[in-house]
Amino acid sequence: MTAPEDPKKPELQPSQTLSLAPSPQNTLTLGGAVPSGEGERLPSGAGGPLAAGWAPGAVIDDLYEVRSVLGEGGFGTVHKVYHRAWKMELAVKSPRADRVSDRRALELFVQEANTWVGLGLHPHITACYFVRVLGLPRIFVEYMEGGSLSDWLRLGKVRDLRAVLDMAVQLARAMEYAHGRGLVHRDLKPGNCLMTPGGTLKVTDFGLAKVGGLEDAPEAAPEPPKGAKIARVREATMTGRLGTPEYMAPEQWYQAGKVTRAADIWAFGVILHELAAGGRPFEMADGEPPDTFYVRMLEGGWRYEPPQGMPEGLVRVIVSCLAPDPAQRPPDLRALRESLEESYARLGEGPYPREAGRDTPLSADVLNNQGVSMADLGRRDEALRLFTA
Repeated sequence: MTAPEDPKKPELQPSQTLSLAPSPQNTLTLGGAVPSGEGERLPSGAGGPLAAGWAPGAVIDDLYEVRSVLGEGGFGTVHKVYHRAWKMELAVKSPRADRVSDRRALELFVQEANTWVGLGLHPHITACYFVRVLGLPRIFVEYMEGGSLSDWLRLGKVRDLRAVLDMAVQLARAMEYAHGRGLVHRDLKPGNCLMTPGGTLKVTDFGLAKVGGLEDAPEAAPEPPKGAKIARVREATMTGRLGTPEYMAPEQWYQAGKVTRAADIWAFGVILHELAAGGRPFEMADGEPPDTFYVRMLEGGWRYEPPQGMPEGLVRVIVSCLAPDPAQRPPDLRALRESLEESYARLGEGPYPREAGRDTPLSADVLNNQGVSMADLGRRDEALRLFTA
């Protein structure tokens, strides 16, 4: 098994891509203080020609060559581009225009993206470089060639217990690092775990990430919502604003996303079962809201049933993660990750081979890229503070 690649994140020089003055290409640049008025509409260019102009072959801002469309969904579109200055390929995530249709929504989008930028480098987290407003706010992230963990599961690439444990440890390390920096992912699933061809896993898409609140005691097992409330939560969930139902903890569904890292630990347990058994521990019909399942779970009608032959160590980890009451789940992923590494060592080929990521402070390129994002929003003072730091 190969060691994880050493991520080399290039440093973005502000003069390469933009100045602190608004750029004419950036039709949604806010240019100064952001008004506090809720719902103030952005220019009608949002989602217009610039949003539609990212066809393969296009060159954006004389800098980004659009190579292909990597994916489209309810949130927006992901393009593969070639960065002419950096001489490397990147992935660019663009939201639907209606997701950032007023100034407050735009600023929130960029703030959330910058929490991802602020994670810095970790061998098992996809690097987020910067955010730019080019017709719409675009998140520029590391391009991964190996597809997603969901693809690997579908293609049967996770073939044995060694591979299962390897994927699980990499995922646990990524989330242990993110939790240590105050982030809850809230949409952990195989589709948000990207792969290199050599088998290195990197968690991506921190767009739903919640900052802070990790030290709060987990909420008690929630009461099922009723009537209009469940309709609102269902609509928010099914349109991708709260997470993915098949991987959401009960409290995440019922409390409209007000969750702690216990929700990520639940999702980790679902993914670990899927890696080991080839399917999720429970199934929902296509398009079916998970109301019925979660109500039955909270009323005590659901118990985790491991498939025959699953190693006892894996069963213990999964059972602890899938406790319906978040207060009964492990407080963090460290002990689970150590248990999985010990299970790997017991397979007889020595200790788990991948080196752990280093705990480092924000580096110059991370602060620089956050400054680029603020500059593109017209927030000069904050941009200068970040560039100076």
